[in-house]
Amino acid sequence: MTPLVTLTPGAYGHSILQDVALICVLAAVMAGIIHSWLRSAIPSLQWNQIGKVDTSLFGPLDILGCILVTLPFTVTLAMPHVDPSMTELSPLSMLINFGILIMMAAIVLGLFTARDRYPDGLGLQPKHPAQVIAWAAAAYILIYIISIILGQAGLEQWLSERLGEKQNQHIVNEMLNTQSGEKLLIIILGACVIAPVAEEIIFRGYLYPVIKRFSEPTIAAITSGILFGAIHGQIWALIPLSIFGILLAILYEKSGSIWAPILCHAMFNSINIFFMLTMGDQL
Repeated sequence: MTPLVTLTPGAYGHSILQDVALICVLAAVMAGIIHSWLRSAIPSLQWNQIGKVDTSLFGPLDILGCILVTLPFTVTLAMPHVDPSMTELSPLSMLINFGILIMMAAIVLGLFTARDRYPDGLGLQPKHPAQVIAWAAAAYILIYIISIILGQAGLEQWLSERLGEKQNQHIVNEMLNTQSGEKLLIIILGACVIAPVAEEIIFRGYLYPVIKRFSEPTIAAITSGILFGAIHGQIWALIPLSIFGILLAILYEKSGSIWAPILCHAMFNSINIFFMLTMGDQL
């Protein structure tokens, strides 16, 4: 029998990302319920207090806060798939998108300020800045090694057999094909500066510790990391970006400063963009 609806590779990948994001949310909810019950039954268990990221300032209302600050990502992911080739990113639309990202990060900073935990709550004034930089550099080297291993393991070939020809994020195609210096400048500044700062404040600075507060570090790192991979909207990048997101959460936990994942994220984006602009999409 011929199927009534045939999904394009892009739409199929988008539906997978939607399922992955939904599973992560449900897993976080279940983990929160189970871990809350365990801590009530066994008061000596204090898993959510392990590590350098403090969770004492978060409560049930912060679950709503996480929904609010991640809304721009989740709405885009929840919407039906739109063929990127049918739309063009104008400089104005990109400025609006990056502006929304900045606004969501500002809301998170406002929450920390209102609780008198800014900047200490995010570790914005680390006692050992050189150590934070070293942690960030080491994490970048690790994710670079992991990406090589994934490539050698045949991840792209495996995806090609199931999804067809590799597809890039829409903004990557815009960067590779644009003839506009203005558009290129916005993309570079957005990807190398705005996105690393804003996304880390939102995902590692807020989403990760809130999930950790109601479960424990491992669950929080995995859940927030996979959600981070899914919201980028590209099935081809889901696995490496999810691993990257998990690694960034570990980096934040080990360093105690949000500057560590911000620097690592900025290095990751900046070096990728450099190679894309100098070598094309042959990475």
